[in-house]
Amino acid sequence: MTIGQAITHPLKIHGITKTKTQAEVRSTVLQVMREVGLSPEDQLYSKYPGDLSGGQRQRAAIARSLILRPRLIVADEPVAMLDMSIRAKVLQLLLDLRSKYNLAFVFITHDLATAKFLCDRIAIMYLGRIVEIGPSKNIFTDPKHPYTKALLQAIPVPDPGRRTLKILPKGEVPDAVNPPAGCRFHPRCLAVLPTCGWEGRDFIDYLEERRLDPEHAEHDERILGPLEKWSAQALMAKLKIERQDPAAIIVYLREILRNATPQLAMAVQTIALKDDHVIVEFHKPDSLLQRDVDGRTVECLLYQ
Repeated sequence: MTIGQAITHPLKIHGITKTKTQAEVRSTVLQVMREVGLSPEDQLYSKYPGDLSGGQRQRAAIARSLILRPRLIVADEPVAMLDMSIRAKVLQLLLDLRSKYNLAFVFITHDLATAKFLCDRIAIMYLGRIVEIGPSKNIFTDPKHPYTKALLQAIPVPDPGRRTLKILPKGEVPDAVNPPAGCRFHPRCLAVLPTCGWEGRDFIDYLEERRLDPEHAEHDERILGPLEKWSAQALMAKLKIERQDPAAIIVYLREILRNATPQLAMAVQTIALKDDHVIVEFHKPDSLLQRDVDGRTVECLLYQ
């Protein structure tokens, strides 16, 4: 499609072109192109996307959404691929359009600085859950959820005199298809509680972390066997007993838990032998509720 055809397309989808002449449709498209800064619009109307710069293509995308005169626009990373000078102009355009047409935006971004510039309210998401939502000013001046705090600490500070110690999340982002139980941020959270949702795979991760130390790895391998022998099922971590002494394994597991984080150790409910498996079972996590905290909504056990 040419730029003119692409911007006209939403009108065709909604049957609006059937009630207007071709000249009226073209006039409407040219007007929208002027509003979003695609000028000279008469020349750009017949151009193809490959003939335009990145900023112009983004303006064309904005024109496509604006031509139906919506009340709400969902903008998913609308400036992510633009350089800083073009990004500032496109953001200012969005602000101008919002003011002119009284638009509402759902602005999806990984760039907190952009969100702060454009948004009245911000929702912080982690693995598909909104963990904190509230006015932008409150989120940035006094974050409540540990993940929000980590995000803000990760923002680079250009002034060396204002830099502080950064306390960032540990580990890697979990599998979004099979998210952690309880609070989804708990495997990486530095403020985690024993009731946040520990489960069998957290214990296996702990055993794997221990094996980074050669001395621990040797002892663990001799008594517990290969790490691959462990399996996780919901709140339980299980080890199939072959030739090992179950009593010695249970004693050893209790011993190494003393060296784990207190929250992990306190979350363990039982370590016992069942049939031919040694099972480490965790307490059920507390119910995770959303609470109003100082003018925003937070989903975290720290505030329950």
